Amino acid sequence: MDASLSFRYPRVFIVDRDGSICIIGHPDSLEDVLPKVIDGSWHASAEAKNVEKERIAEGEMHVSEKPFRDRIRATAEIEDWETALSASEEGTNLIPDSLSLRKWHVGI
Repeated sequence: MDASLSFRYPRVFIVDRDGSICIIGHPDSLEDVLPKVIDGSWHASAEAKNVEKERIAEGEMHVSEKPFRDRIRATAEIEDWETALSASEEGTNLIPDSLSLRKWHVGI
């Protein structure tokens, strides 16, 4: 999962007849994608490229947020709210587009 930048569950990996991974995504995407993989039209499609690009961007965001989320969780568990708030502020300053860090900030 880490190597594929997949951090949310559930995840499916669809492999084509050539043994190439065509898509890594949520099981809900099977209904739309699987027929295209079977008929061979998915792999080279613009839709496939966009889905992969979005998945990678999401994974990279997750990786960059993880140290902050870990610090926030650890300090929140011991009820060190000042440090948790500081970590959430640091995270949102460095990654302003992160909704999860903003949610942590509001929660604290």
